[in-house]
Amino acid sequence: MDAVSNYVVVDAIYDTEDINTITKFLKESTANKNKIAITTDLDKNYSLIIPKLGFKHIMYFSC
Repeated sequence: MDAVSNYVVVDAIYDTEDINTITKFLKESTANKNKIAITTDLDKNYSLIIPKLGFKHIMYFSC
C-alpha cells in the first residue's frame, strides 16, 4: 500500500512464502523506483531481507 494514496502498489500470489520468494518479489516490484521504506506485518522473514535491499523496515501490527 502506498502510505499517501492508500492504494495497493504491487501484489502477487505465490505457492510458497519463503525468504527466496519474498526477496524475488521485493527486488522485482521495487526495481527502478524511489524507495525509502517498506511496511510489513510482523513476519520475521522480512526483517532479514528488507534492510539488505536498502529499505527502512517498518513493521505494522493491527488489532
